[in-house]
Amino acid sequence: MFGDYIREKRTERGLSLAELARSSGHSASTLHGIENGDNQNPRFRIIINLCKALDISLDEMRNAFDNK
Repeated sequence: MFGDYIREKRTERGLSLAELARSSGHSASTLHGIENGDNQNPRFRIIINLCKALDISLDEMRNAFDNK
């Protein structure tokens, strides 16, 4: 699930939800919804901003799901 992947990458980097919210430019409630599966289809802009904030490429993210 997308939210599990984001949570895993966030915790690997030692970031709180609030810290990721600040660095991605999206609210903690938006990110919480993604991580908990309430929002399983986030806008592409959110995905791009999360990739930047978590220092991962879109290809890396895509590969994580292609290999499952």
